Amino acid sequence: MLAAETPPSESYEFKQLLAPSAFNSRLQIQDYQAALTHQLSSLGKLDGQLSLADQGGINYYDTKDCLLKQQGIIVRHRMHHQHWQLTIKQRSVYPQQLKLSPLMASGVMQADVLAKPQLHTIYGISQSLPQQKMPATIAELIQQFPALGRIAAIRDAAELALLPITQTGLQQSVYQGPVLPLGKHRLKFSLTLWSLGNNHPPLLSEISFKINNKHHKLDTETLQSAYLILETLATMSAWQGPINSTKTHWLYQQQHRCGGAVTYPATETPAK
Repeated sequence: MLAAETPPSESYEFKQLLAPSAFNSRLQIQDYQAALTHQLSSLGKLDGQLSLADQGGINYYDTKDCLLKQQGIIVRHRMHHQHWQLTIKQRSVYPQQLKLSPLMASGVMQADVLAKPQLHTIYGISQSLPQQKMPATIAELIQQFPALGRIAAIRDAAELALLPITQTGLQQSVYQGPVLPLGKHRLKFSLTLWSLGNNHPPLLSEISFKINNKHHKLDTETLQSAYLILETLATMSAWQGPINSTKTHWLYQQQHRCGGAVTYPATETPAK
């Protein structure tokens, strides 16, 4: 079970990168859902169909020397349900470390559980604002998110410019729909695709499912079952993706930015 000293997370999202070439058409998406339904049949019936729920531009930003990455900070600017949204997220494998973060005062704890390269959890605190224009500098970003100014390394670099991780605009397509009942919870599956545009093949694909825990009543049995589902997804060899653990890891690596992966203090396997 979860360690007693771990601050409770508002949600747990289980994620697995897939092979992009397996999702070049709507028919291939349907084939994956059929295989997913069959693979999870022993755990329950997967109801609903993967259908396009959201689509729009997306990019991530950092300084030239990746100062934000060094602090475990991710900055994302995306079109979300037809409105531009600016998000900052601080991540760590140590939830106690995030509990002391300046971002915690106005943010909530979330947990991403990943199967590769080994089963592990990355905790995060995120804050989002409706924002059409992307801030040009660290100083402008601090104006939008004042808590960042309490992190000395970021405050002292206020004059640095924020640059897009990729110079080529990415398009994100999110398919949602299938639901798997699990105890008192309902796991809603999402398929996320990144491409260079609507008519281009995917560069990245990810399957995920989320458990809300807003009232901190997530029981150990349900969490154990969710781990089992994630491990089951990782065994579907026909759709095996890269070993990179997250979409942002993949993006930094593809753009050869500052050593590739987003920096975290260390990797630890979560108790189950």
